[in-house]
Formats: sequence, structure tokens, C-alpha cells
Amino acid sequence: MRKLELDEIRAIQMDILLRVDKLCQEEELTYELAYGTLIGAVRHQGYIPWDDDIDLIMPYPDYRKLIDIVNKQGTDGILDGRYRFAAALVESDLPYHASFMKVYDNRTRAGSSALKSGQGFREGVFIDIFPLSGLPDSEADRTEVLERFRRVNDGRYYRITKPQRWELNPLYPKRAVKNAWGYLSARFKPASWWVARCAEILEDLPAPENSPWTCVMPGWGADGKSLLVGNPWFPTKRVPFEGHSLPIPEQYDLLLRHQYGDYRKLPPEEEQVTSHDQDFYLLEEGDLES
Repeated sequence: MRKLELDEIRAIQMDILLRVDKLCQEEELTYELAYGTLIGAVRHQGYIPWDDDIDLIMPYPDYRKLIDIVNKQGTDGILDGRYRFAAALVESDLPYHASFMKVYDNRTRAGSSALKSGQGFREGVFIDIFPLSGLPDSEADRTEVLERFRRVNDGRYYRITKPQRWELNPLYPKRAVKNAWGYLSARFKPASWWVARCAEILEDLPAPENSPWTCVMPGWGADGKSLLVGNPWFPTKRVPFEGHSLPIPEQYDLLLRHQYGDYRKLPPEEEQVTSHDQDFYLLEEGDLES
């Protein structure tokens, strides 16, 4: 295997993104750039200089249609077979334990994984697609749904990951006890059970169109940063991103200020680092695996 440089990782991500964009246009599916990718589009007309990932948001009805398209054509039948879709409802013999979708390069592999041995596939270079859901108008019902998803998603996390030293630090006893109990209690259900419960909650939520509240549940839904009145995520407009025209929300300023505050201000130089401490490698002949 050969370690990939940042420009090589970005080139693969952009190829995935442009192919997904083409597929979405052909199938009339709506999506948009999100999170740090959206900041990059607005502030830099491309990647944030120190960033190394791509995030998209898609309304859940379109997200579900995309899953149906993938299941109909097969994970290897789209995007020339090099790139694969992974999500809770995508039919595959490969285990997958996130509560959102990844599209990843099957000819690459991550050099390390926080997953417990045997819990999931070793992903390659990827982009993330997060589903946008509607929520009930009633504050009590809305709070109940968010809390239920948080509990299930936390169980999924504890079941599939290795305990991190900082999570069990005795200097922070409340956090350590909470995490220790989470890791212990989650082990009584298989990872697939937790993932299926997350998917069931998303399936039962109203569509975001004309919903009084919207939220990206698998993203920052639990802490409120993706919880908004109405649906300011759409409609979209196309703007330059790495020399291509890609969709962002027309109300991007409202969204980014809600999530990040003064997003146009660059962080201190010492904070200009990637949020993903992960190397990727190109599989060479003899390394290839399904």
C-alpha cells in the first residue's frame, strides 16, 4: 500500500462528489454542501485550506430514494464500481455502523480505525451524506424524538468504538462514569441492532418540506446546532467550488452563523488543523479486497 498525500485524497473526494452530483441531477435528487465544506465554498471557493473531508446534506425523502437506487443497481453498479455507497438501509454483505451515508473509494483504505475489531469495514477515502429530517411542532414531542435518537445513537457509538483514554479519565468522574456505563450497557446488543434503531427513527420522521422544524439528526441534532425553525436549508443555488459549480443553501449565512458564529473569521493559526487524524493508503495489486 502507498500512503496518499492530501492533494491525492482531495482529488479522489472531488471525483466522488462530482459523480454524486451528476447522479443526483440525473435522478432529480436534491442535496447541498454542508458544514466545513459549506464554509469552504463561501469563504474559499473550495476546501478550507487545512480541511480534508466533504460533507453533504440531503432531504430524507431524496436520501431514501438514493438508497433505493443503490439497492436496485447494486453498490458496485453505480459510479463505475470503484466507489461504493454504505448506509444502514443499503443492501450489502459488508458491515456498516454509522447512522448516515458514506460514499467511499474501494481502492483505498484508512490506515487506522477507532472501531473495535470485527465491528465494521475499513473505509477508504470517502464523502459523507447526512439526511435532513422534519420534526414535530410540539416542543415536548420534538424533545422526545431528539432524546430518543441521541440515546440510540450513543448506544451505537459505544457498541462499535474502542474506549478512548480521555473518555474514562478519572479527573472527570461524571463523564468517566457515564462513558463506562455506556460501553458496558451497549455490549448487550449487536451493533446492527443499534444501527437499525437509528434508521427506524429517521424513517418515522416527517419530511423536511413544510415541516415546522428541521434537523440533521445524525449530525449535530443532539446539541441543537442543526435544529432550526422551518427549512432554511433549501432551496439551493450553485457556486464555485474547486473550479466546479456545486449547490449550497441560498440562506447559507443564516445556517453558518447558527452553527459556527462568525464563520468568515479565520481561526487562530494553531487551530488551523484537520479534524480527522487519519491516513489513507492506495491499495496496490495484491492488497485488493472486497
